[in-house]
Amino acid sequence: MKEWIKRMGTQLGILARDFVLIYGLTMMVTWAWCRVLRLDVELGVTYLENILLFSLGAALPRLVYLSNRELTETQLLIRTLIHTVVLTVVLLTMGHYIGMWRTWREGILFFCCILGVDVLVRLLGYGGAAADAAAINRKLKERREHNGSSN
Repeated sequence: MKEWIKRMGTQLGILARDFVLIYGLTMMVTWAWCRVLRLDVELGVTYLENILLFSLGAALPRLVYLSNRELTETQLLIRTLIHTVVLTVVLLTMGHYIGMWRTWREGILFFCCILGVDVLVRLLGYGGAAADAAAINRKLKERREHNGSSN
């Protein structure tokens, strides 16, 4: 039970980190979008509240990865597909609700942006994981060589 609580705490910490990251990045993209289009827009408290809910909606689908044990490759793939579908549905719905898209054409563009960002995040995450694995393998190799030479 203690292990499960520890794992849940770790996952909730990651969820909180993701939420803050998503909120900050959404605000930066909004600022950049308004600057590029030269929009003279005042974003009020309602907008901040909407983006807060949007960011929470973007972070919550991560909960599909929660498990009491380590996931197999197949389980991870299935949960990744579920995550992508749930994330897309949630963000399309919330984006329409808060006015990020109104027409079908805008909805399709928003859908493509969601999938594009999802793929980009996965590629960046894979690059980081590959770098971590390479560093661990180097350390293990050094340790084996050190232990082999001391015998």
